[in-house]
This record gives sequence, structure tokens and C-alpha cells, in this order.
Amino acid sequence: MIRPEATMHMLKNSLKALEYRFKIARSWFISDRRYRLNKFQAKFKRSLNIISPCSLNDKINYRMIYDKNPLYTRLADKWAVREYVSKKIGAAYLVPVFGIYQQPEEINLANLPDKFVLKCNHDCGSAIVCEDKTTFDWQQARAKMKFSLAKNMYYASRETHYRDISPLIICETFIETLSRSATVLAPELYRIHCFSSRAKIIEADFTDANGKEYVNVYDENWQLLPLTMGYSNTPDAIARPTQIRTMLNIAERLAENIDYCRIDLFLDVNNDLWFSEMTFAPCNGLMKIAPVSWDFILGEMWEMNLPVKNRRC
Repeated sequence: MIRPEATMHMLKNSLKALEYRFKIARSWFISDRRYRLNKFQAKFKRSLNIISPCSLNDKINYRMIYDKNPLYTRLADKWAVREYVSKKIGAAYLVPVFGIYQQPEEINLANLPDKFVLKCNHDCGSAIVCEDKTTFDWQQARAKMKFSLAKNMYYASRETHYRDISPLIICETFIETLSRSATVLAPELYRIHCFSSRAKIIEADFTDANGKEYVNVYDENWQLLPLTMGYSNTPDAIARPTQIRTMLNIAERLAENIDYCRIDLFLDVNNDLWFSEMTFAPCNGLMKIAPVSWDFILGEMWEMNLPVKNRRC
């Protein structure tokens, strides 16, 4: 007898598959440019400026439409980026990997430790965390991975640098983050925005004991800036991390010769630093930055190489 929760899960997967097929069909009729213009207008109720992009969101969208740099594809690939990271800062910052698979059927659960993480290299949001193999729902995890492998993230988000990534499953070591074990609120992720290879903005993510999320935005000196990015600030001040200078140095080395990118890092319970990912179009160019004036202040930090006719800021 099929369990009710299994039936509901299959129904959700069917609806997701139908939605994905619609997005593929939509790409035949709606160009990336028109898609981005429509999406931005619907989100912010104002026009996207891709003629002379000035704000950070404007420039991210301009990149997604016009900048086809193959380096973005290589570094957005969560497997391929490991070689780049190893050469730039050393393999010690990479989360250890148990295996790489093309299909979930290749994974032998018996050979994996009690705790591990499965994720795809070609998308976002597909990570599956196992903290106890005895209660792990392998059937559901396998179905999720098969669905993720079958998708091309380009059709879901129109981020062209994801289009040519060959999908794989990565099995990584489970790392207990500092934020989960801390007795006080601590960042679970440091998202470091680098402009012209310089670490300028630190976006620190938090989740409290009740599951409420916060985001604080700091400058490179850990001074809290008067803006928000999608979530409110933490109710109390957050102490400057002891590893902050190392984080900024690592981010700048990874961002070398890149006009703008975001480097995501995190700390474990031993205060050891780990690389998470590199991002070239944060929030799909739809960052909710308030006040909106800060969208333009951040945009000024990005010295984008634009044709002369587009430089009107």
C-alpha cells in the first residue's frame, strides 16, 4: 500500500515536472532579454535599465543577457570550481568529497558514513542533508535527485552560465556549522561581494532558534551598513568574526580578474573556514535591497566594462 505522504510527494513531483516543461516551452517564444525585463517589472513595479545599467540589479541582469563568459559556467559548476579553488587558495578549504555520480542508482548507501550531504553541481537548492542514515528516506532523496538531474537550471532562471553544465551528484562530508552549535546568534554563511577583485560587502546570514531568518550587511571593516537585503537585521549587534581578514583575503584571491562576483564561505564548530560556492547573478538579479538608493550605491562599486554608448550613470 502506498503511503499518503508518498502519494503527495509523487503529485508534487508531477506538478514540478509540468511546470518545468512549461518553462522550456516558454523559452522558445520569450527571449532572455524580454524575460528579464518582465520579471524585474513584476517584482519591483519599475523598469529594468539595461540600456545604461547603473544599479547592482541592473548590472546583474545586463550580465545575464549579454555576458557569455565561459568562466562563469566553469565556476558556477560546483564540481568544476573545486579545481579552481584548489589552485587559488588550496584544497584545505574544500569540503571533502566521498563520491561523484551521474545517477542516484550508482550510490551505495552502505558505503557512506552516517552523516553526509548530497547535492547537484548544476543548480541551486537541490542539497539533501542526511544526519542519521537509520532514518534517512532514501527513496524520496533518490526521486529528488533524479528530478534535479533532469532539469537545466537555465530554463528555470534564465541564467545562461548554468546552461552548459553537465549534471552530476556530489556526495560531501557533513560539516557541523558554527551557527548550529553557538549559544548566541552566529552567521551561518558569509556572502562576500567582490568588486574589481576587492572584497567590499559582507552579507551575513543568520537563523535563530525559532527559525527566523536575518541578514546583516557589513563593509569590509565589519561596520553594519544602513540597508537590508530581503530580511531584517539581527536584533542585537554581532561580534566581529576572528576569521574575517582571512575570509576577505580568500574572497579576493578567488575573485581575481573578475569585475563582480559573490564568494560564499562558512565556519564549522572548530572555527575552521570552508568554501561554499561562487555566484555571478545573486538572487537572479532580483535582490530586494532597501532603501533602493543602496542598489545604486552598490552598482557604482561595479566597474562594468560597458560599450561607451551605455555608460550614462
